[in-house]
Order: sequence, then structure tokens, then C-alpha cells
Amino acid sequence: SEAQQIEATHAFQVAKEFLMAKNWAQAIAPLQSALEICDEHENSLKYLGKSYLQTGQYEEAVVKFTKLIEVRGQQATEKDHMDLGKAYAKLKEYRKARQSYVSAQRLAPTDCNILFNLAVMHGAVKDYARSVDTYEEVIDNCDQLKSKALPKLAKACQKAAEKERKMGNVASAKEYDKRYQEYAGSAGGAIGYKIIVDR
Repeated sequence: SEAQQIEATHAFQVAKEFLMAKNWAQAIAPLQSALEICDEHENSLKYLGKSYLQTGQYEEAVVKFTKLIEVRGQQATEKDHMDLGKAYAKLKEYRKARQSYVSAQRLAPTDCNILFNLAVMHGAVKDYARSVDTYEEVIDNCDQLKSKALPKLAKACQKAAEKERKMGNVASAKEYDKRYQEYAGSAGGAIGYKIIVDR
């Protein structure tokens, strides 16, 4: 009810000071109190999820972020899905994490952080071809992440080549090998050295 929402908002204000000071552990109790008054109080769900995430309580974070997305419905934001993806990734539930980042990307197709994390998750579930494609999007559109993404892109190309070779797709494996050489050369450093060693 409206009265419960107002009461929960008052309880949330107590947590706000802890949140602003990044005292995540101390914010948990007042946020739980707010949710006892109104279990659909959006700010309390969001920040309790974040507090659990910051204090290593990842399963609890998943529960709160899932509930927040359910409560918000069509109004759920890409950040809500990203938070859920982070919690799943911390639990090493990479398929579920990837699905959360896919949902986030639908809402914000060009967000560089989402693209980068989605590329990482594709790799985590051994979908190396999609990992390569997504890292390439990052390289093409996100200058601030280019140096971070290049070595990962080179590695994804290498893994994609190995996977294609095992499946007997020789031409495709060669194509990924070629891209690996190109990207690893651009990345330089340890990857460039590894190409020299391989050769």
C-alpha cells in the first residue's frame, strides 16, 4: 500500500547514510527492515542487493536483484540486469550471468561495459565465436576499453581456432588463427612474445 511505501522509504533513509559512506555491511539491517515493511520497495531491494554483492553474499544478492527485476517489470533497467549478471558471475553460474548481460544489452546495445562483460561471459561458457564477435564490437566502438579488450580478443581467437580445429572445421580454424596473429600483434607485450615462441 501507499502507507507501507512511505514507511519503507523512511526506513530506507536510515540506510542511506551507510550507503553513501559505502558501509555496506551496516546498511544491510536497515534495508532489511524497510523490506519487512514493504517487500516491493525498489530502492531497498536494489541497495540490499548491492550491499550483499559488496559483502560477498552472492546468493542473497541474486535473490534481491531477481525480485527487483520482477517488481520493476518493463521498467527494469540495463543496470538491474548487469547487477544480477555480476552476482551470477561471482557464483560462477556463467550461463545465467551471460543471460543477464544479454538482457542488459537488449536495453543498451552500445553500452561498452555491458559489451565487455558479455564478451567475457561468452568466453566463460566456451562460446568463443560469439566472444570474438563481441570483443570486436568493443574494439570498434569503445576506445577507453580497447587496450584492455585486445589481449582478451586475441585469446578468444586462439580458443575459437582450437575449438573449430577439434570439430574438423579447418578453414574456419585458419581464419581464427589469422585473426589471432593480427590482434595479438596489435596487443603486443606478452601475447606478441607468445606468437614468437609459438613460431
